[in-house]
Amino acid sequence: MATDNEFYARVLERLFGEVARISSGTDWKNIAAASQLLNRFSPRNSVLVALQARDRNIEVNHLAGYRNWQKLGRQVKKGEKGFSILAPIIAPKAPGAPQTRAKEDSDGDRDPSASRAIGFRWVTIFDVSQTEGNAIEGPSPQLLAGESAELDRVNLDLERVVEALGFQLTSGELGSANGLTDFSSRTVVIKASLGCAQRAKTLAHEISHIQMHANGIVSRPVAEIEAETSAYLIMADLGVETDSYSFPYITSWSRGDLPLVLRVAERAQECSRATRALIAEVHTSGRISN
Repeated sequence: MATDNEFYARVLERLFGEVARISSGTDWKNIAAASQLLNRFSPRNSVLVALQARDRNIEVNHLAGYRNWQKLGRQVKKGEKGFSILAPIIAPKAPGAPQTRAKEDSDGDRDPSASRAIGFRWVTIFDVSQTEGNAIEGPSPQLLAGESAELDRVNLDLERVVEALGFQLTSGELGSANGLTDFSSRTVVIKASLGCAQRAKTLAHEISHIQMHANGIVSRPVAEIEAETSAYLIMADLGVETDSYSFPYITSWSRGDLPLVLRVAERAQECSRATRALIAEVHTSGRISN
């Protein structure tokens, strides 16, 4: 029978191997370029895009002009209808200088100051779903699926751990986030729409934040890598596989920096062991004392 240290070593070895594999197949250079070239909108253009997307029943994610998609190694598909936004016509920089007009891939949030914009013109942009080619995003975590009496028990145990740590547990709408820990109000919010398996994993993630980051964080990426590595170990301890979510999540936040992932392993193990001890107390006493 494997010892505690052997168990963690085996689980972490699998994590490191999968993060390395995913990282090696990810075009990080193109992802960095995309962060500079993809459009960020002014309130005016955000409304324009939202109205057009609603009328066409299209969900938009990443938008850019035709030429910027080409710079990112992607091509607009034949026959695609773009979205219209207003881009500024810029005044000459100096007397006698030729007037510069907005290019196709300009957008409102990158407009110059109002004093230099002498007018606006319509330009066309396209969503990533209307293009094909090189990847522009990091690895994408997949929400965990699964419902069972055992997962219900895991959720209940983790809920009790949250309460034992002095936090109130609630549910709500969080947009793209699955969970949120607020240290000022001492609350943990879990996205209401999550299924049983994903909810348990998210609880483990937020429990890890509570135990590891109450005194602040070095950086957001480090905090997320620490919390998800700990959550991965906690769930492995509980017999629940979270590979399809945890591996891409950790890889994306680390941006392929495997040494960074390796450095958090010891803290993550300590957090996992502490959580295991709290869960054991739930099972022996039926409650946890603060």
